[in-house]
Amino acid sequence: MPDNKCRCCCKRVTLQTRGAHYLGIGGVFECPHCGAVQGTCHKGDRYLVVKPAWHEGPSEHQVYFDLTTLGSVGVERFHGWMDANTRRIVQVG
Repeated sequence: MPDNKCRCCCKRVTLQTRGAHYLGIGGVFECPHCGAVQGTCHKGDRYLVVKPAWHEGPSEHQVYFDLTTLGSVGVERFHGWMDANTRRIVQVG
């Protein structure tokens, strides 16, 4: 994120915020303004951020996620909405 803006709410994100790693995964952080989870990680670590399952039923609180991942097929983007409590996918893309 070279422009230091959240990919969801476009508000300024400081380097201090970017240093506060989400779930202990370096390169992934949570926006202090809207709660969006974003950053860069290995493809295997993305499943620690967003569980590889669909959320069932209505979601009370959804947050945006936008991850740039590096895996065996190269660099990919994985983004959408997840339930904040279960961290399961609500919508991709």
